[in-house]
Amino acid sequence: MTQPPAMSEADALQHLRDALGENYAGATDEATLTRALWVDAAGGRLRPWATAARLIKFNTEYEVDEGLKARVDRKLAELADTQRGADAAAGRSGRPAFGGVTWGDL
Repeated sequence: MTQPPAMSEADALQHLRDALGENYAGATDEATLTRALWVDAAGGRLRPWATAARLIKFNTEYEVDEGLKARVDRKLAELADTQRGADAAAGRSGRPAFGGVTWGDL
């Protein structure tokens, strides 16, 4: 079975921005987001939903009310599901990302 073509950097950046949403308060300049995308790349393929989950997780204060914490947790779970689907479509599963970090570690 032939793998689908790798996602372009421009498409990955757009998916990442969409996944982060309007309320994301971290840095969103192109250079920062591009660097973040390549941290989570696996096998030369960009993984924008894994990147979004990592950025949200590490840039979100969890000292918030339970309602907001639950919303953040749901968003992270949705991103994980989306990335797993994209990984499966690309023929990847359970492989460590660059640097030995696996999706489960996020």
